Amino acid sequence: MEVDWGLDTVRGRVLETYLGTRPRVLVEISAGQVGEEEATVTVPIGAVRPLPSAHSAWADYARYEKDVAEAVTRLVSNLRQVGLNQESAGREVDILGETADGKIFAIEVKRSPKPLSPHQVRSAAEQVREFNRTLGAVGFVVANQALPASSHERHEGILFVRWRGSEDDDVLAAALRESLEEA
Repeated sequence: MEVDWGLDTVRGRVLETYLGTRPRVLVEISAGQVGEEEATVTVPIGAVRPLPSAHSAWADYARYEKDVAEAVTRLVSNLRQVGLNQESAGREVDILGETADGKIFAIEVKRSPKPLSPHQVRSAAEQVREFNRTLGAVGFVVANQALPASSHERHEGILFVRWRGSEDDDVLAAALRESLEEA
């Protein structure tokens, strides 16, 4: 994978990921790239990108998160800005965006090889709900697997959407459009 290193990028290997309110990644950087010996550093998760050939749970998740952000960029016609791994009031959300008319939306992305557990769903919803409280953001949880509520269903003010790829763009577009129009 690639790691942002000042104005440059270097290659490294993810040793550990730390999730929570400020996701971080422990990375081993090969000798000769930043010094004579290899280095082990902890960096924000947004500073690390998988190489196209990388296959791991983390690399697959990072690619899925990026794909969701690209889909949102494609599907929201009046988008002012969108950012990955955005922080506000000490909490982080996977995608934070704003439309040209000032409507803010927060998306927590979940990628899993199996259906999400109720705990994973509650945790994702709470992360988004915090952005709803502090910024007035419309909240979404987007996942590649089935969610307890059917896709495109509201639960306590958060919209859950199943998005497996561009074949589900119509479902994601409808959810974004309807929720942002109501905001």
